Amino acid sequence: MSKRFPLFIAVILIMSMILGACAQATPTAAPDAEEPAAEEPAVEEPAAEEPAAEEPAAEEPAAEEPADANALPRDETLYFGGLQWNSVVCWNPYASACNNAMAIGQNDNARVPMFETPYLYNMMDGQQYPLLADGDWSWNADMTEITFKIKSAAKWSDGTPVTAEDVAYTWATHLKYETQTGVANKEYVDTIVALDPQTVVVKAKLTEDGKAFNPLQVVAYVSTNYVIQKAWTQKLEERTGGDAAKFLADTGEDVVYSGPYNK
Repeated sequence: MSKRFPLFIAVILIMSMILGACAQATPTAAPDAEEPAAEEPAVEEPAAEEPAAEEPAAEEPAAEEPADANALPRDETLYFGGLQWNSVVCWNPYASACNNAMAIGQNDNARVPMFETPYLYNMMDGQQYPLLADGDWSWNADMTEITFKIKSAAKWSDGTPVTAEDVAYTWATHLKYETQTGVANKEYVDTIVALDPQTVVVKAKLTEDGKAFNPLQVVAYVSTNYVIQKAWTQKLEERTGGDAAKFLADTGEDVVYSGPYNK
């Protein structure tokens, strides 16, 4: 037992030496070189936006040439179908034989595309509505006079204003030349007076006791008869020399009007 123990120790020592030598001979593996971390891709900055191209300015439409008044059709044209027995003869609003139902019709349903009355009568409700007149007419206390005003905006086709004097001169002319309008109303309407450029007074014919002979006919006058320009009437009188027959037969081709349409 005692001899084996030293031997055992010697064996262990020898093995230890051998193992130590082997360990030294085996090269220690060098640690792997760290690979550089993969760089994250750089975030691309958004490209600078180019300024939006300016839209070309809208071209202004070329100035339109004035419309040819004789070119048809046009938006402003009023068409009147058919004829009244025959072709239109004249445009004279004092005449009674113009055969011109489109432009000249002085009665309860007066046509006013070219010539106008102070008021319009509505057969649906029996009321009168201002046309050339400014507001309602009014009676005086005795119901012998009707007063109304002319709109300051009312103009003749030559650009001059429609005035109370035009209304008064129209009635005086009807009486002077004994037109159909004059003959039909002279028993009811006495005189028409212009108090100022806008104010008209229609005076009724009176009975012996001082009352209007027929007040309803006086009222009817203001919505059934045209206002005709004084200046044009005087021009017509000049060229016909005061002759009633010639005055009423004149075709009135140069007539001045207040309505929206012309011949």
